[in-house]
Amino acid sequence: GTMAGAWGDKLVVRLLVRSAIFIVGVCQAQAIPTSCQSFDASASHRLSTCPSFAGGSSLLRMRGGSQASDALFISVDGGTESIRAAMFDLKGHMLGQFAAPYQTRHAHPGWAEQDPEEWWESMARAVQGLMKHVKETHQNVESRIKAMCVDTTCCTVVALDDQNKPLRPALLWMDCRAAEQASQILQKCKKYEKETSAARSLIAVNCDGNGPISAEWMLPKALWIKDKEPEVWMKSSTICEYQDFINLKLTGTLCASSCNAAARWHWNGQAAVETEDGSGGRPFELLRAVELEDLQDKWPKKCQAMGTVIGKI
Repeated sequence: GTMAGAWGDKLVVRLLVRSAIFIVGVCQAQAIPTSCQSFDASASHRLSTCPSFAGGSSLLRMRGGSQASDALFISVDGGTESIRAAMFDLKGHMLGQFAAPYQTRHAHPGWAEQDPEEWWESMARAVQGLMKHVKETHQNVESRIKAMCVDTTCCTVVALDDQNKPLRPALLWMDCRAAEQASQILQKCKKYEKETSAARSLIAVNCDGNGPISAEWMLPKALWIKDKEPEVWMKSSTICEYQDFINLKLTGTLCASSCNAAARWHWNGQAAVETEDGSGGRPFELLRAVELEDLQDKWPKKCQAMGTVIGKI
């Protein structure tokens, strides 16, 4: 794990940070498409979003060097079987792409796990392959890169320690081991609402309070870890997802995407991005009802809207 992380750090820095400022923006799987089109035809349902790259974009103004018309952008798509890197110009033309696979492990029926450090290592290989390919036919590639955006599978849950190291393999989106926990959450919410005469359903965001709750989502998987692997739960400082982990590795900033948090974590996405202290939009009452109050302290404190800048590599 440490070797893969160190190798990835050095490779990404060497390949990408020769530009004066290299910006990583928030994007999210299942989001609406923009001019940066998905380059994986088989994953058309996971079109990524990117920061606005129009001529007057603040991203272009922030970065010196080449003319805006020569600007290039890297998009990274972390999928189920591989992570892909592609490069685009301002007109949306793809200059090249490269994919690096990783392994999914199925220890038991219904389980699907991946190694977060392997994502990082594979991303470095994908970017390396992309750069080599594009530089064969284009000039001054490194100095023309303005920004990177990343999308990944959602509902792929990661547990990190206080050094941001994975404590266990990630629970992939298709992992359905938490079916029992999903059922418990729905039952506990309905019981809590009845006992407290709640004015609205605690889980109205996704299912209007009627269920079902998918075992793929954040809360059931977090509850499974707490129930079945209490030592991992106690050691975990962060419970996040694939995209959050990659952005953390790239920028040193831990933040959630408002799209993902609203659609799969039961947050109020708009309220979450409007506060900086980690309190806005969080489902405190829901967590209390399902006995997951401590998850609030493990979630990313920062939440950003898609298309906003996370930080620099």
